[in-house]
Amino acid sequence: MPPRFPERPDFVGRYVRLLYLQLLDELDAGTADAYPEVSPAMKQVLMLVSREGSRLTDMATAGRMTKQSMGEHVNALVELDLLERIPDPADGRAKLIRPTRAGVACMSDAYEVAVDVHRHWEHLLGERKTDQLQRLLRELVQKLDDEAAAERAADESRNL
Repeated sequence: MPPRFPERPDFVGRYVRLLYLQLLDELDAGTADAYPEVSPAMKQVLMLVSREGSRLTDMATAGRMTKQSMGEHVNALVELDLLERIPDPADGRAKLIRPTRAGVACMSDAYEVAVDVHRHWEHLLGERKTDQLQRLLRELVQKLDDEAAAERAADESRNL
């Protein structure tokens, strides 16, 4: 895919986005036969839910979508018996969303497809470069997390 603004400098986010889209395409293709009723958007929702249970609002925030949109996807996945709503033990008024046994199997199947994608990409880059790429991405994620935590702590201290 050619850059949208070839006159401007290249940046890492473009490649992260392109690789993420490629990964999603390969996950969709690799799970389509076993789960034809699960849309690509639903598969992204399954990537956000914790096996122990997640709150809808947290999933919506992580998925960068409205609570209403997330709720619609969750409802569809509940109808397919891939997710279920259970009482939140920490808050009796709230519900948690967690995968059913069938949902865990679906997530496991998608994980195997993701591992196959990893192996394919490792074949293209080689083991050393793949390890280096993973280390650099892990380091960047950690530094961004640390930076965000420091900003939250600074905001909290200002609000005291």
